[in-house]
Amino acid sequence: MNRNSDSVNNRGSAYASQPTETQNAETMLKIGDFPFAINTCGYDQLRQAWKFNWQNSNRPQGYPQLQFTGQGTRDINLSGKIYPLEFGKPNQLQEMAAIAAKGKPLRLMSGRGATMGYWAITNIERTDKDPFSDGVARCVEFSISLTYYGAKYGH
Repeated sequence: MNRNSDSVNNRGSAYASQPTETQNAETMLKIGDFPFAINTCGYDQLRQAWKFNWQNSNRPQGYPQLQFTGQGTRDINLSGKIYPLEFGKPNQLQEMAAIAAKGKPLRLMSGRGATMGYWAITNIERTDKDPFSDGVARCVEFSISLTYYGAKYGH
């Protein structure tokens, strides 16, 4: 079977297509125009969470009964390290914060070019580690939280 027509690659991923022209082979993930790449701002952990809503209904002299009220949020948390003197830029996270401050959901794409819907950047954390005498960090640890907006954005 041709690899491009295979719906599941050898790791069981649904993203078996080859990288597109808009995706660099080193790009791990892309949110809007911001790439997470091995040689710039790469993540070393991607954590996903799916939440589901349940409402308690109290019953006399018994345990509360739960009623499913719908899906909650779907979240992704990316964490990683940037080494500004070796690769990456020290202001990459500030650039992402400026994008997030615009208040618009962004398209998330896998490293293979598959669209994963629109996501909102809800939190960015930065920790400077092992500083030089002038205060510049040798390593910048980061954590970025995304929440699923939907398959489409706009009208």
